[in-house]
Amino acid sequence: MRTKTLFYWIDFVSRVAAVFVGSLGAVCCHAQVEHRTVFLPGQQAPGISTDGVVFSRFGTAEVPVVLNNNGEVAFTALIAGPGVNQFNNTCLWAGQPDNLRLVARIGSEGPAVGDLQFNSSFGGRYNTNLSLNDSGELVYRAFATSNGSGLLNVVVHNDPEGNTIIAQSNSDVPGIAGAAFDDFGQVFVGSNGTIAFTAKLESAPDWTSDNFTGLWVGPLGDVNLAVRAGDTAPSRQGAIFGTSSLFAENSIKSVTNDGGVVFLNLLKRNVGDTTVANDECVFVLDQGGVALVLDEGNAVPGGDGASLFNSLATDITANTIGDLALRGRLESAHPSINQKNDRGVWVYRDGDMQLVARENTPAPGIPEGVFRAPISSAQGTFDFAYPSINSRGIVAFTAVVDPLGEITSINNSGIWVERDGELHLVVQSGSVAPGTPGARFRPFGKLKINSEGDIAFVAFLIEGEAGVNHTNRYGIWAYDHSENEVISVIRQGDSINVSNDPAVQDNRIVGDLFLFDFPIEMNERGQILVSGNIGTENGVLLFQLPGYDTCPADTNNDGQLTPADFTAWINAFNNNLPECDQNGDGACTPTDFTAWIANYNSGC
Repeated sequence: MRTKTLFYWIDFVSRVAAVFVGSLGAVCCHAQVEHRTVFLPGQQAPGISTDGVVFSRFGTAEVPVVLNNNGEVAFTALIAGPGVNQFNNTCLWAGQPDNLRLVARIGSEGPAVGDLQFNSSFGGRYNTNLSLNDSGELVYRAFATSNGSGLLNVVVHNDPEGNTIIAQSNSDVPGIAGAAFDDFGQVFVGSNGTIAFTAKLESAPDWTSDNFTGLWVGPLGDVNLAVRAGDTAPSRQGAIFGTSSLFAENSIKSVTNDGGVVFLNLLKRNVGDTTVANDECVFVLDQGGVALVLDEGNAVPGGDGASLFNSLATDITANTIGDLALRGRLESAHPSINQKNDRGVWVYRDGDMQLVARENTPAPGIPEGVFRAPISSAQGTFDFAYPSINSRGIVAFTAVVDPLGEITSINNSGIWVERDGELHLVVQSGSVAPGTPGARFRPFGKLKINSEGDIAFVAFLIEGEAGVNHTNRYGIWAYDHSENEVISVIRQGDSINVSNDPAVQDNRIVGDLFLFDFPIEMNERGQILVSGNIGTENGVLLFQLPGYDTCPADTNNDGQLTPADFTAWINAFNNNLPECDQNGDGACTPTDFTAWIANYNSGC
């Protein structure tokens, strides 16, 4: 249960008063759609006042698209039309799909960003350069010039009020007097507005090859140096933080609901107690400082006394409460470890490391199935992969089993989910893929599990069967936890109506989907954001899985959005009722008030 201080309640009421000045009209709720088009060439480009300026295409083969838990999206694309040329044709948008705001545009015509003028694409090719939280705050990387200066690297914050520069190259560095930024790595904004980014220094009075990168963290307007390469690493003997992972694209694993930052670091080898066998570590930064969470070199549960080796820098994911799921490999030098039992999946949850699954142990759901060592085929190498952990600490992953008895190379892989200490098979290769005329799954790709226990996953189909060929061989499917069934979301080769008007049919054939450079974008509302080639053009589609409350702000469940829903939400908050949880993280906290406001303003 929560406790509320008088100070918090006064602050809470003042925020309510600020939001609800004026009257609120009723809005119809509970409209439900299977999918809607977010971006399609030829549509009028939002935020561009010139008539005839339309969406054109993505600037590169694949660009990141991001989705928050309130159904808001962010993406970058090109525009075309009157007055558009190569110097002003790239834009960044964010917001609800039917109410996108123009965040930035290269050239001089876009929204103001101090004295900067953008001159290149936004976010790059990685979604680690583009972060959208549940309040609609966007943090992104870009290239710009300022008053005729040379090219600058910048980190920018955006919300409906506009853009704010967080940091830029050749500028002062918070926490290091006399230093200047050079370039930036990953950017992240958490649900409570905490901003985190990694950066490289161009200069500093004490600059060395051991301390020129770092991690900066804080709220907008107060972002400060949190960790610098060369600093002493806690809970180790004389070890120091390494440089490369404090500038990497994937070192920040999560910003927690309370503003903590979970990050990976490869400590500098041969300093203090650090060797090649124990240099990979996961730390958490919170109000109490930096603390070591996981490191190699220590025996792990279920590992026969062996420690992890070369494991933390690959497949590791974190949720918003600081839990971790990882694919690990045990040290081969240990006498009980060999190539048939050295890999597994572990979870760090509630302060404890636990084994989820390991090679040479039974694979539940497949009779006589035993998790096995990696296998290689024309489609790649498969073993334990793509661990995903939701806000309740539930883990899902892919794996393969030994082809023994009735188990063959066709049906020896699957997706498992760990709940309450038990493993459950979700889907198995060789089974018929829903939405197809008998096509069968082969090994599975990336996946994501949300707080409801639903899993979105990439899968390929066996070619040469049921009409499957190179034009329709993969797609996204989802496991519906409530119905215990797999459903089809979108498949290459599908014919799909891209019109958002139910009275209009505009069917296009789904081409290549952009599923391989980026994580699956699925939120707590059961929405899945997909980009790819729709017909002969680029497109972005938003899918809605069945069984979700598509209007969470209607807390009194009367089918309308009215001020009465605010009173109902306060009651839900005070009594810890399910309606309190507006951001879908499985908990009732003050952050749900901000989420309720966003949900209300989004309509239904």
